[in-house]
Amino acid sequence: MNYDTNIAIKLYNLALNNRQICDLELLLNGGFESYSSCPTTQGELHKADNWIHIQNNSNDYFNCSYFGHPNGSTDPGFTDLTNGMFYNPEGTGYAGFVLGGTGAGKEGFGQQVQLKKCIEYTIQLRAAHAQPGLPPDNDLCIYGGNVSNATGCMNGYDVLGCIDSDSLSLNWKVFELTFIPSQNYDYLAFSGACPTTGGSASG
Repeated sequence: MNYDTNIAIKLYNLALNNRQICDLELLLNGGFESYSSCPTTQGELHKADNWIHIQNNSNDYFNCSYFGHPNGSTDPGFTDLTNGMFYNPEGTGYAGFVLGGTGAGKEGFGQQVQLKKCIEYTIQLRAAHAQPGLPPDNDLCIYGGNVSNATGCMNGYDVLGCIDSDSLSLNWKVFELTFIPSQNYDYLAFSGACPTTGGSASG
């Protein structure tokens, strides 16, 4: 993984918005706190329960002693993985991936979730960028698809919504996106925008 374009996210929930019922959380392990075993190196998103690699098999999972924020630690962040970033302010688990640029491969991950067409959904997430001084040069997008992996630039997946790259920084921020799928989807994924929104080769 090229950490020059690393984005880390922590999900709060994906809710089905329906005035007839209370919001229903659809994502499992949205906080990335539950795992089969602690991550120890790059590319181990599969160790986070319920999450899968969708674009490339190099998405990262951070928890435990592998850049998870130790309980009671007063250190606000770390200066590794090339440049570093602040620890997530909630829990110790989160995911990291490369948004990609015009000349760099993208990464993406997701989960099997039943999304129904013409239904409104809202997703809340916390995101941060790991390159000091510069915003990423590509947007962070949410996709819907019907296969467990994507080829090329998220081929087989449709964009459901995006967070502008200028909104992402070293500081963790909470974002909320509302979308209405135009068709049914079996998978929800997170990756960089396709095509890339900026002009940087690395993203």
